[in-house]
Amino acid sequence: MPSRLLLWITLGGCDAVFGLDREMPPPVCGPFGPPEEVRFDPALVDVRDLSVEPDGMRGMVYANLGNPPTAAWRGPHAVKKDGNGVWVQDTARDRPVLNSFDGAHVTQTGGAIAWIDMPRGVMVNLLSFSTAWSQQAELIETQTDRDVHIGNVIDLAVGPGLQQRLAVEIRPPIGTITTGEIRIIQRVPTSSTWMVTAQADPLNMTTPPLDVNGGVMTADHEILLYTARVGSQKMSRAFATRRERDMYNPGVELIIDSVESDSGITEPWINDDCTQLHFRNNDKTWVTTTEAP
Repeated sequence: MPSRLLLWITLGGCDAVFGLDREMPPPVCGPFGPPEEVRFDPALVDVRDLSVEPDGMRGMVYANLGNPPTAAWRGPHAVKKDGNGVWVQDTARDRPVLNSFDGAHVTQTGGAIAWIDMPRGVMVNLLSFSTAWSQQAELIETQTDRDVHIGNVIDLAVGPGLQQRLAVEIRPPIGTITTGEIRIIQRVPTSSTWMVTAQADPLNMTTPPLDVNGGVMTADHEILLYTARVGSQKMSRAFATRRERDMYNPGVELIIDSVESDSGITEPWINDDCTQLHFRNNDKTWVTTTEAP
């Protein structure tokens, strides 16, 4: 008997004995089936932080890689899937200005969101690609107190020719600031300035506190999936929450078959509708898809 079913029967038996009415909240994303390890070209060393474009064929990673005659450098690299489903260097797109940033994720529209960490001067920029990467004039964020990473960026059509742009911003712990933070930031069509919204405030005020370290939204802005340590727990877990009244409340923990909830889940990335999840667990990158509950 599968362990998850056995656990359900055991808990149900206890409820019957003690007269308790136990009801598990329905999952917002998933449940997910057994994950498969994501395969990378051996030339990509110590690969982390995979982000994937909507078609699943191109992405970015943080890894150590050199493109001869250029010396190997550690940082964001453009990657693509080969015919065998292995992520390899995308030599056409893996070129400056990527090596001037400390991290980058792909966007829905084939561009990238890239950031520079402290102490070099924190900043977040949008990048576009034609025959090479170019840095757009749109500066998203500048900070002085800690690093700023962006989970993902989405564009929402709000009228004829008008788009609202939103992003999940992660502010990791640094120095004396020991708690990570998640924020939803936006740029409305009538402004060129990014603003912090209050949509994620309930997450930051949770008791016990959440030490959030990663987060991404679905393409419709309805679901936020995030990873965080809860209270004094040492391992990070994954949660998903649905937007209600323009607010994200604390989420429901994800169910991933064969993955224990306390084994540590980080670096989440989801497709447009949260039916596929990439994540990091036990020093490897995994991918899983939804299954019937």
